[in-house]
Amino acid sequence: MRWLPYCLLGAAVLAGPFSATAQEAVFDDGKPTLRFWNGDTGRQWAVVVFLTEYRGEPAFRFPVWHDHAKDCRGFLYVTRTRLAYDPVLTPRMTADAFDVARSDVATEAVFKNSRWSGAAFRVQLVSRSYNLDARWAGPDGEFRGLLSSNLSRFASLVLSDFAQAEAEFQRLTASLLPAPAAPAAGPSRPAVEPVQPKPARIAVSTDPGGVQVYVNDVFKGSSSSEGRLVVEGLPAGQHRLRLTLIGFKEWTQSLELASAEDRTIEAKLEPAGPKPLALPEIEEALTNGVSPKRVTALVKQFGVDFSLNPEEEQRLRNAGADSDLLLAIYRNKK
Repeated sequence: MRWLPYCLLGAAVLAGPFSATAQEAVFDDGKPTLRFWNGDTGRQWAVVVFLTEYRGEPAFRFPVWHDHAKDCRGFLYVTRTRLAYDPVLTPRMTADAFDVARSDVATEAVFKNSRWSGAAFRVQLVSRSYNLDARWAGPDGEFRGLLSSNLSRFASLVLSDFAQAEAEFQRLTASLLPAPAAPAAGPSRPAVEPVQPKPARIAVSTDPGGVQVYVNDVFKGSSSSEGRLVVEGLPAGQHRLRLTLIGFKEWTQSLELASAEDRTIEAKLEPAGPKPLALPEIEEALTNGVSPKRVTALVKQFGVDFSLNPEEEQRLRNAGADSDLLLAIYRNKK
């Protein structure tokens, strides 16, 4: 099988102190865009994602960097019906261009890559014998394999549910649209500066510890071994808190936060029962920072529903699995 890996590169190097914001809506080239900060490492660069048009359809455009040739750069377009790569920034690399139907996408997954000690987003095609192996890299061309959690989840959403990804993009960039014109007023009055609401925060206490915490389906981190995690910088308004952990039932709660509110949330997750663990569950847990030792204990407790083959073993190693975990998976197939 021939491999053609690519790297999504940061579209801008930004001055000033690093922002911990996972993503933000900004104008770029006169268009509303999403800028995904590489918040997993604290680097001062970001990936800019456009919602544009490709072959008459709405399309998400990701900046792409060819992994085996650092001078091959272009854009990856994803629509409801097509997946295409255009090396427009390096026209001489047209041999690497492709344009296929979405039905030609066999699988997609976020995985760890040991060579770059980071993560990547893999798309395997059916009709053409290669994998598109997309990695986000620094604007200086160094292949660090840095894939932020929010960007990987958004890319996965674009491929799995385009309509939902489009709605999420519109929601996140809605603040960039001009406000409706105010009705004609009477005699002018001195302008009054609006009071800006202060962000709220929540202190999450979980039982057990090591729980993955999402706010509005954006990953905010995992609770400590003692079950504690503080999420700051939340705007006032309605939010959805979701807690997940392999082997336990998902826990959700809707929150209405006031400006500058400081709230404590206590959550006890219930065991999910004896259902064996699937490969994507184990891979996601490792990617999100759950230790191989913890996952090994869960595999011994619940078993797995898949047989370990060389390809799946490599996927798990790329996600952070060690030899003890792989041995436990081999011995606990249900």
